[in-house]
Amino acid sequence: MSSLAGKKALLIGIANEEAVAFGCATAFQTQDVDLAITYGNDKSVGLVRPTFFCTLICVTT
Repeated sequence: MSSLAGKKALLIGIANEEAVAFGCATAFQTQDVDLAITYGNDKSVGLVRPTFFCTLICVTT
């Protein structure tokens, strides 16, 4: 498997721990990928912010 270190990824729509985007973010983070993550609502903030160190976090409306 090739290293993804230093690459950038945009993950859209992390809603909860069962979301596909959550699994992708977890996998990317282990590969040292720089993440930009969006989440759908204020309930997701408590999951996204403490779990992932992100370059940018946006709220989708």
